[in-house]
Amino acid sequence: PKMLNRRAIIETLLNGCRDGLFVLRSTRADHSFKTFWYDAPDVMNVRDLNLVVVLPEEASLTEIPARLLAPAVLPELWSGTELTLQEVYNYFSGTKRIKGEFEGETQAIPRAERGVVNEAIQAAVKGRRLWLLSGRASLLAEDVPVDLLTGDATVQAPPPPLAAKDVIPDNLPEAWSGGNETTAREIAGALSTKVGKVLPWLIVRDALDAAFKARFVDRASGQWPCDYAGAGMVRVRQRTEETEKKSAADGREE
Repeated sequence: PKMLNRRAIIETLLNGCRDGLFVLRSTRADHSFKTFWYDAPDVMNVRDLNLVVVLPEEASLTEIPARLLAPAVLPELWSGTELTLQEVYNYFSGTKRIKGEFEGETQAIPRAERGVVNEAIQAAVKGRRLWLLSGRASLLAEDVPVDLLTGDATVQAPPPPLAAKDVIPDNLPEAWSGGNETTAREIAGALSTKVGKVLPWLIVRDALDAAFKARFVDRASGQWPCDYAGAGMVRVRQRTEETEKKSAADGREE
């Protein structure tokens, strides 16, 4: 029975940690720490980890799982559809308390250094969990340079994908003011204006890619796929009767 109790106690502690009630801290051989919060090691590995239980108000996190920053995961982090990074930093400042389980009870959120919070934000953007807007930059599924992580930068859920037909002249005349040719960059700009926010390049690129594959438009020149920096070099041409005939002829010549 003694072994059973020990295991039951450990399971209870691991579950409490998974629920964010407290932090587990493991001391490594080199005396550095690793923390677990809303996350826990496997019960089989517990013995090797030198774990201590730390109350959230006493803890400093060494990492924050990126999934926790997605909307509606952590209690009282999100109040609307977007969040400034300053609000995320404040949440992990070590002074934040949230409503507890029982009436009148509050629970502390552990502290995390700004660098730890930044790493979680970067991982969440890279992993397509969050879309970051900072100045003119709009990032999703890519590396975020640290200098874009300012207090007034915002994060939100990724925008929904666009359809291939969203880039054609009938649906996006603003990008095609010069006639039957434009650039990938102008298409990106016009789509962003339409949405009212600078769209991440990934969203524009996927829509253009679909439009090329569906033969709604042709790529006249430039490397494809490309990053946003190369988008000004990619010329996009409207398909006309002429190009239809030419591509059919090219097909026959092959």
